[in-house]
Amino acid sequence: MRFISAVGIMLILMSNPALGTQGEIPISSSKAKSWYKDDVNSNKYKPSNAHDKDYETFYSVKDGDTEGNFLKLYFSDKYVVNSVDITNRLGTCCSNRFKNTAAFVYLEGENGQETEVKYCGIITDTSEGDNDPTNQNAQTYTIDCGGAVGNMIKIEDQDNGNLGHGISEVKVFGTGLFCQQSLCIQNGYDIVALQPGQTLTSLNRLVKLTLREDGLLQLFCVVKEIWNSGVSVEGDNSPRLILQKDQNLVVYLRENNSTSHIWNTQSSGTNKETKLEVTNIGNLELSRLEDGVILWETKTVCPRRKKCNMSQN
Repeated sequence: MRFISAVGIMLILMSNPALGTQGEIPISSSKAKSWYKDDVNSNKYKPSNAHDKDYETFYSVKDGDTEGNFLKLYFSDKYVVNSVDITNRLGTCCSNRFKNTAAFVYLEGENGQETEVKYCGIITDTSEGDNDPTNQNAQTYTIDCGGAVGNMIKIEDQDNGNLGHGISEVKVFGTGLFCQQSLCIQNGYDIVALQPGQTLTSLNRLVKLTLREDGLLQLFCVVKEIWNSGVSVEGDNSPRLILQKDQNLVVYLRENNSTSHIWNTQSSGTNKETKLEVTNIGNLELSRLEDGVILWETKTVCPRRKKCNMSQN
């Protein structure tokens, strides 16, 4: 059993500042199909006004230039997106123009290619609230994105002309990715640790944890399998490795709109924050985050050969 000190845990978290952190997702940049360029100040209604933390400024587009309009808001990294708040410009103007405005989560690749991850939803009713221009909440609309992972939000007109006459602020809420390279952090609710095609990889990149399409969990050192879960089901069953809030690690299958589990660590207990880590020496460890006590482990090490680095962090 390997004990991780509280100092070691803090160093891990400091090296992954976004890991599992919940709250408002910072927007690093934005762009729009167009915006209204005032004769005096061409940047008065620029897209960045929609995320400048100032409700007195707003993004707007010129009449006659609204068809097919969109606003893209970019993050500096991938995040789990839970919801988007869109606030109309303050005052009495244009709240009805938010109707049929939709939000999407996208992934933008290194080559600039954009892939739609999820259609979050659409604003269908702008009449709710007391419409008091001094009541900011009466002009804010929340769209649920259900935990989709992406690095860009696209807000788009779905009605050929409504969007863009005054978006005061857009706020995106979610969490940093729960899993980064060698570890996953569970901090209060169930998270997906692995899906087929994904890996958790040790910091020295020699040890990898994978999940096959048939639900078999495998741990490799270089190319040699050193452990597996021993349970698989024939076929493609959309398996997921879930790190649960009750401290249990479970492989679930999804068949015919129902879900069943085929393997677990039997480590369930009190609802405390936990950490799953693939270590440099070849061990897979599930431990409590607060004190490093190991709840379950594979008790494996890489074979002693030149291709495997036996050093620990």
